[in-house]
Amino acid sequence: ALFGKWHDFTLDSCVEAAGYYVVAYNNAMLKVHAQGYIDGFYRLEESGVCDIAKLGGLMSRDDTVYEPNYDRIQRLCSDKGSNKGIVPHNKNKINKGRVTIGWDDLRGGVHGSWRKSNDNDLEKLVKD
Repeated sequence: ALFGKWHDFTLDSCVEAAGYYVVAYNNAMLKVHAQGYIDGFYRLEESGVCDIAKLGGLMSRDDTVYEPNYDRIQRLCSDKGSNKGIVPHNKNKINKGRVTIGWDDLRGGVHGSWRKSNDNDLEKLVKD
């Protein structure tokens, strides 16, 4: 299992499973960041593909694992390259009222939850 025995996702409703997954994933990323395995974070919505390639070490010949990638990335991210900009939001749209979720949706007893009604353990974990 991705997060070991931290949580049994089979007992969750869909909303609960997503909530516990977000908590576990973010905690795992923060932990390995503190241990020095991750250099930093970036917001995808604000980053161009070449910015991300640079953060991944693909813009440095010394850090590139597969040599042909270095030349390809250099071409794509040159002044004449076409893939420098931020990816337009034409496929993955920002939620504008289509889906709403509030803190109460994370409480027990709603949306198929098997937890005790008004249990707010997940809500507290997400807020922390």
